[in-house]
Amino acid sequence: MTVKFTVPMNTFARWLLLLACLSARAFAHEVPIPINHMTLNADPGRISVHLHTGAPWWISELLDERTPPPTGWSAEAQAAVKTYFDRHFTLSANGRPLASRLLYCRYSEEIWNYILGSQLDLEFSYELPADVRELSGSATFYAEERGKVPAPFLTYLKISGRAARMLTLTPGRPSFSFPIADLWRTPAQRRRQAWQAGLAFWQAQPWLVLLLAALQLQSRTRWPAPLYAGGVAAADAAGAAVAAWPQESAVFFALGAFFALAVIAGAIEAGLRLYERRLRRASQSQAGRLFNGQVRFLSLLTGGIALFLLAQNLGARR
Repeated sequence: MTVKFTVPMNTFARWLLLLACLSARAFAHEVPIPINHMTLNADPGRISVHLHTGAPWWISELLDERTPPPTGWSAEAQAAVKTYFDRHFTLSANGRPLASRLLYCRYSEEIWNYILGSQLDLEFSYELPADVRELSGSATFYAEERGKVPAPFLTYLKISGRAARMLTLTPGRPSFSFPIADLWRTPAQRRRQAWQAGLAFWQAQPWLVLLLAALQLQSRTRWPAPLYAGGVAAADAAGAAVAAWPQESAVFFALGAFFALAVIAGAIEAGLRLYERRLRRASQSQAGRLFNGQVRFLSLLTGGIALFLLAQNLGARR
């Protein structure tokens, strides 16, 4: 004799629905506390601090869950993140507090991880008095969350200089202090970091990279392109970024930026040549027509995506 135990379908559905609601509620309120990665560069008269961190907590707690644009943040959003940053990261020269200036905010997303993969990059500068002998500071990010959620609450601070350091700042040890002479960057370090920043410049300009790619695709087909303004836009964007660097480093930033652009353009050109060769192998007579038609379509698609991203960015600035 076999005994079967069954659960009424409506009861099972209710439990499943309840579990889904509880899971969604928990996910909505348990925003992960990110680990901060900071870089501090000291030069005579100026200190720059770069913060790279996960975006979900900042969006949820500081920006009222409004996702910011990649660049060109509103004054309200910039003020919110600057106020929080200044409250939880401080620098002092000879014991006197230094005032920060927010240079830029950048928001980016990892396509494969969408919201939880979104990142923030913030750049700050501090004027440094000429008589400074010692630099001190502290990092107390997410102090209001301690005791509420399990998290390591770590801030990794990389200090570039003649004696480079990597500090791990924790709730138990949030402070640091060093003689300023140990923190000055050498000319070679400044040039190398400017070059690296130039290489990474286009990550903040995805619409511009796509627009230039569409321009390159159009030029291969000898078809009148309405996107030639992309070259002017690229020069304008890169020129504005170069102007923000000291004269000594600006050349290396520009070289890095245009080297990265040349690599991107070279990769597109190599891909086009390989594809065209493959078409000619398949059909010598139809290769030209097929290639031109497909490249035109790809250029229009790429240009459309670029203009869509640009419209999103401009719309978010209003």
